[in-house]
Amino acid sequence: MTRFRGRSYTVEDFHQTALDTGVELDALVGDWLNGFAVPGFLVDNLETERLADNENGESVYQTSFTLVNEESTPGTVKISYQVERREGSLWELFPLDVARVDGNAAIRIAFQSNRPPSRVWVEPRLSLNRDPIRLDLPNLQNYTPTSSPILPYTSTLNWKPSSSNEIIVDDLDDGFSIKDSSRTSAQSDIPSWVEYLAGVPKLETDRGLPIRDVPYHNNPLSSLFGDAMSARRDGWFRDNDPSSYGKYRRTFAGKQNGLDQTRATYSVSLPSAGRWKLEYHLPVLKPEEIPNSGIRSPTAVRWHSYWIRLGTHKIRVRSGDFEADIELNAETAPFGWNDLGTFELQSGEARVVLSEVVNGLAIADAIRWTPMKEPN
Repeated sequence: MTRFRGRSYTVEDFHQTALDTGVELDALVGDWLNGFAVPGFLVDNLETERLADNENGESVYQTSFTLVNEESTPGTVKISYQVERREGSLWELFPLDVARVDGNAAIRIAFQSNRPPSRVWVEPRLSLNRDPIRLDLPNLQNYTPTSSPILPYTSTLNWKPSSSNEIIVDDLDDGFSIKDSSRTSAQSDIPSWVEYLAGVPKLETDRGLPIRDVPYHNNPLSSLFGDAMSARRDGWFRDNDPSSYGKYRRTFAGKQNGLDQTRATYSVSLPSAGRWKLEYHLPVLKPEEIPNSGIRSPTAVRWHSYWIRLGTHKIRVRSGDFEADIELNAETAPFGWNDLGTFELQSGEARVVLSEVVNGLAIADAIRWTPMKEPN
């Protein structure tokens, strides 16, 4: 502050000042001033075990997980964990040190506590994840003590990117699209000044779809501008859910009250002819804690729930001359990947189209194609 107070400075000055304070920016965050690349974090192998009691006879629990950065740019994450209060159902939050992960590398995070955590939060700084990663731990009443040693907070792991012949299209991928022959969800006939005076929050979008965060049905404009407000309420939206599929961000697209003139399409290019299994991913969509203002955080929470049932999804598969219609009752289907069948297909483009949904909410999360071995 004193060296450059009231003066301009160069990038070299900035880096040298950081070095003088013991911070090597290139090693910490890469070429963040000149480049566009950012890190992307994945978490795996989450577990909690009880260690031997400490010298004071107090319980010691050790929670560990693998933190992978699958991008070439290094990055940092803030980590915290929460435990239930002894007095009631609320929880206490305990922050931990910031952890750094090199590009295309993995580390193990391990921490100790005197009570088993119920949840761990991993909050990346400027990354493809955008939102904090929430890790839920099972609520076990009794942990059998182990002889495991106390692990350091961070340790480097040998890691290589995994390979798979599966083809997955998520609602955030380029292969996903929504065709809307009617008015789009983001359009409105309501004058902006009327929305402002009535306190209607500005409609924010995520990859072209409105973020489902505003209870339009409770707004006084609903009765004054019924059709326009219905378009905002009933159109396609995008939402976050920890149970959704996603690499760096777990989101899904949804629509209430039928598809009308809209279609959600997943397009892929199958690399070879043969038998391909198709699966459709469904999130849990149960009442959950999410933060205010659309920012997921362990410290700013409100309650959110879906009050409408999931509908019966009518799905059409097209590949060359092949065409098949499938029904999936999302209300009774299990959470996760649902098998829609195995089909004999040619190489080239294959399209999975969500063409109609009746009696409930439409969910467009992700599809997965897996090549199957020919039967003997």
